[in-house]
Amino acid sequence: MSAECSISAPCRATVAPEDAHSGIIIPLRNMISEAYALDIGRKIRAQQRQAMKDGKFIGARTPYGYLKAEDDCHQLIIDPIAAVVVQRMFRWASEGAGLNTIAVRLNEEGVLTPSHYKKMQGKITHANLLGSGKWQTRTVGVILRSEVYTRDLVQGQTKTVDHRQVNADAEEWTVVRDTHEAIISREQFAAVQEILNQTASRAKARLVKAYTPNLFKGKVFCAHCGGSLHRQRNIRKKSDDVYFYHCLSQS
Repeated sequence: MSAECSISAPCRATVAPEDAHSGIIIPLRNMISEAYALDIGRKIRAQQRQAMKDGKFIGARTPYGYLKAEDDCHQLIIDPIAAVVVQRMFRWASEGAGLNTIAVRLNEEGVLTPSHYKKMQGKITHANLLGSGKWQTRTVGVILRSEVYTRDLVQGQTKTVDHRQVNADAEEWTVVRDTHEAIISREQFAAVQEILNQTASRAKARLVKAYTPNLFKGKVFCAHCGGSLHRQRNIRKKSDDVYFYHCLSQS
């Protein structure tokens, strides 16, 4: 841009052709870059969906009890150490032990939680991905509800909506049978699910206090993945209920 001045006329600015072009090109480049990024994102998601349909494991971290095969990161193989813990948990549950009882037993025996066990293996290095180091009923429940231990791969149970991670409906899950070696039988898994469902039904039948408003909904996020934190209530019989927040992607 330059200025033209004379004695009889005031100064006025003139825009060089290249300046005018840059005012158009820069927004155009941004639009192209955004469209390219969206297209790449769609292709990556499509590839992930196809991989899930093909029975390939696409998660960053394997379920507790399994490892990734050295020659194929999409193939699950049994972790002989953690698998024994999983088998014991299902056996206790089939014998009638509740989630809290199982958690207490594991803590008393000094069994490492899934996150701390993966830290010991070098699979987790970020401190934000580590829990308290104590087994919780939620962690036990997630393991006992997971079909992966019957040699079936269930993926796509969470999805991202408006930059927030939420649970997907069951019909949106991708389920592929017989993709890897089982840790427990389907019969034992089914028996444990029946016990858990009966326990849940009895709990729902009891009078439950109404939830208080979630004042932090959409305001607190995971420091690692950026996903919205999920609120969970710990019901107390002799005192006020306690609420805590956790990331759905961590276990």
